[in-house]
Amino acid sequence: MSHEEIEILDVNFHIKASLKIPDNKNSKAGIILAHGGIINRQSLIRSEYSLAEYLCDELNAFVIVPDLQGETIHKNNISFQSFSEIISITTKYFAETYDLEDVFGFGHSMGCFVLAQSLKKNDGLDMIVNYGGPIRELEITRQRGFVDYLIRYLSEYNYSLNIKNLMRYIFDKETCDYLEDVMLKEEAYCSKNYNYVFESSMFLDFKNIVDEYIEIIKRWGNPALLLFGTEDGVTKKTLNHYANNTIDDNLIFKHIIGASHITPCMNSRYQLSKFEPAVKFMKNKQFSENNTTPNYIKWSDIF
Repeated sequence: MSHEEIEILDVNFHIKASLKIPDNKNSKAGIILAHGGIINRQSLIRSEYSLAEYLCDELNAFVIVPDLQGETIHKNNISFQSFSEIISITTKYFAETYDLEDVFGFGHSMGCFVLAQSLKKNDGLDMIVNYGGPIRELEITRQRGFVDYLIRYLSEYNYSLNIKNLMRYIFDKETCDYLEDVMLKEEAYCSKNYNYVFESSMFLDFKNIVDEYIEIIKRWGNPALLLFGTEDGVTKKTLNHYANNTIDDNLIFKHIIGASHITPCMNSRYQLSKFEPAVKFMKNKQFSENNTTPNYIKWSDIF
């Protein structure tokens, strides 16, 4: 396996991305990862051990991660829509450059919603896996009423919000500790590019995407695996609402035992191997070729 840093030039973006190339350079499989908010591509791909290397090893696949913000240059305003455009542009470049036949998507945290939004115009993905994207937390009536009010208020007065001091109210302890003790200290994570400030327009953009999240994936119609960690403080309500291995149209909901919100960003094989269900999901040729959820597959045999 080798690691490369690449640039993708587009009329609206100068995209910086990192790539893992498998030992078998004739592989026809590829995976594009969409990283979370605040952080950058190095959260999921580094010269040191990362989720990208784990997936590259296990699936004998090319793995690419573009910076959604970080080092990528946006020639127009930054928005969630522009993040989704970066995923679509990178997917097309990825498939054409390496002559890939199957391209899978993996979204983490905010990257779940970015990846889903890209499905509206991105016809290059065969299946997706998302981890840590809250659903029920954003659907509860009382909370949504307050969130809607807050977003309208922020937008009207053009406020920005720095969430750095709110981290421990949002995320679980393991996530906050790993961010502070590892990601902010180790050079491999390039934390100098982290962005804690969200403009009001970003909140409004995010709300509109969240409202459609599940329906976008259903309309897309291809297989989708939605993963939630049992120790993830961001998705507790979602975890409780969707039983393990729930199937809803083309969606499968699965619990990852012992995983927190930050687990995909960790640097140990032990932690990253918790995403074995994602590997098995992508490996299942019968599932991907049928492009739907066959009733006769026993999910217990896959997971």
